[in-house]
Amino acid sequence: MKEIIVTENESNQRVDRFMGKYLKLAGKGFVLKSIRKKYIKVNGKKTDPAYKLKEGDIVSIYLADSTVDKFYVKESTQVDGDQDLNGKLDIEVVYEDENILAVNKKPGVLTHGGFDSIVEQGKRYLIYNRSYNPVEEITFAPACCNRLDKNTSGIILIAKNNKALMETNKKIAERKVKKIYTALIDGVLRDSMHLKGYILKDKNQNKSTISDKYIDGSKYVETVIKPIKVIKEYTLVEINLITGRSHQIRAHLNQIKKPIIGDMKYGNSKTNKCFYKKFAVSGQMLHCGEMEIKDYLDQGKNLKITAPIPENYVEIIKLLGE
Repeated sequence: MKEIIVTENESNQRVDRFMGKYLKLAGKGFVLKSIRKKYIKVNGKKTDPAYKLKEGDIVSIYLADSTVDKFYVKESTQVDGDQDLNGKLDIEVVYEDENILAVNKKPGVLTHGGFDSIVEQGKRYLIYNRSYNPVEEITFAPACCNRLDKNTSGIILIAKNNKALMETNKKIAERKVKKIYTALIDGVLRDSMHLKGYILKDKNQNKSTISDKYIDGSKYVETVIKPIKVIKEYTLVEINLITGRSHQIRAHLNQIKKPIIGDMKYGNSKTNKCFYKKFAVSGQMLHCGEMEIKDYLDQGKNLKITAPIPENYVEIIKLLGE
């Protein structure tokens, strides 16, 4: 039998989800079966899969050690505390406190999913700064609260602890996190637009379309677009993302026939070829430059974070105006 004492970083989550992380290779069915057959108990008693763990709870696993070892995967990111990481981490920190790390993601970098992704680099940065020690954690690891497409640049929030992760995710779900983007679009826009509609994603093509009326499976979206500067036949715009659906901004701009420059999925191929040839633009010129969390961690104050747009975007916009 193995016993786990629940820490603050593991609390306030369902026991089945906690065990799914602990026995990462077991699968959801195995975990649920083990709970149902009382191979997994909480405080010595049979538990419901939906029970939310509290700090100090004792989770008992009545499985052979060899079975637990087979399914258990420990966070493996390791960094020597004395190792100099200068030049080895390609991240730009724009804000940090004891709960949140905010990084300015470059275009072409994954949010998560690979060794060089923002989240994995963020973990190594936090280990190096002794803000996170995977050896001391049971299942928790710093995680992103938001994500950006690979070729979209801007602010990524990484939670340092479970409370910050849950509270920030809740704020985002309740639309209490303001997100402001900057984009260069193909076309002239002189007046602000408040766009509303319903987005439907084609999973096979990984592409979304927006319609004015609800379609089965679609989700409501709302985007506010404000022109900043007209540059010949293009416009630099500010975008207030009211709802936060996958590809929402890109699909909404495509719907009004003013796609983002460099957007290979939704954009104008002729324009994109021109910008690639002249400026080596290979992805959408879209940047999340401002985020404001209302009543940050319920402390009564708003937290505003800003991140500068990529230098090559600044140069391109300058050259276009000449």
